[in-house]
Amino acid sequence: MVALIIQGLIALNVEDYVGQSYHGTLLTIAVIAFSVIFNTSTSSHLPMIESVMLALHVFGMLAITIPLWVLTPNLSHASDVLLTFTNEGGWPSKELSAMIGLTVPFCALVGFDCSIHMSEEIQDASIAIPRAIMWSIAPNAFMAFFMILTLIFCIGDVESILNSKSKEPFIQLFYNST
Repeated sequence: MVALIIQGLIALNVEDYVGQSYHGTLLTIAVIAFSVIFNTSTSSHLPMIESVMLALHVFGMLAITIPLWVLTPNLSHASDVLLTFTNEGGWPSKELSAMIGLTVPFCALVGFDCSIHMSEEIQDASIAIPRAIMWSIAPNAFMAFFMILTLIFCIGDVESILNSKSKEPFIQLFYNST
């Protein structure tokens, strides 16, 4: 995904850029290579890096959402955002479309149990593991809900967002808002 975001930013900033599928592949290989080199060469410093990334995670969310709320020229009305349901995917009903749309948020709940698999290495695992899981889920759920509200109120014209040159809707949303 990072490689496609890079490719989308290039498409947005370079007028005559035409993205090819092999560009995304090469960028993906570069991102993976960077990740492997970074994780192997800085393994002794990973706890400190993770602490810095936690701060960036929280303050980065605020650094993204606050400008969107302030700079978006025409925020959507609450009735449009919260009470209007559409079925643009071609599914037989709005209900089925809504249920299929929920698969992405449900996937966010997969994988947090990885800490359970390492519980034999932790003292008082029956207390520490559930506490760690809840301390990771609760703040992230709150931040995700705030981010979702921000994006749906700032989205504007959905067709222009979906048909953007960057091929990444959130990049076009940021561009339109700022």
